Amino acid sequence: DSLYVTVDENALPNELFVPNAFTPNGDQLNDLFPYKERINQPAYFINIYNRWGEKVFDSREGEQNWDGFYKGTKVPTETFIYFVSYRGCDGNRRTRKGTVNVLY
Repeated sequence: DSLYVTVDENALPNELFVPNAFTPNGDQLNDLFPYKERINQPAYFINIYNRWGEKVFDSREGEQNWDGFYKGTKVPTETFIYFVSYRGCDGNRRTRKGTVNVLY
C-alpha cells in the first residue's frame, strides 16, 4: 500500500492566528488588522462589526486588511467583533470569530 499526501500550497494553515488588538496610528507597526501582508487566497474573507452589529469592514469589497477607518473616519478606541473564513491547507473550510481592540 502507498499513501499520498497532497498539500495545497495556496491554502492558509489549518490554525490561523488572529491578534486581539491593533494600533492603526500610522507608525507602520500593527497598523492593519488582521495582517500586514495581503492574503492572496480566494477562499479567505473577514467581516468586522461594531458593538451595535453594524458592519464596519468587509474584505470582499476590496481591501483584505482593515485600517481602522469606517466611512472615511477613524473608529474610536473600542472593541469590535470579527468573523474570518478561510480554507486550511487540508482543504477544509474553517472559521474563526472573536473580538479585536482598536488602540491608539
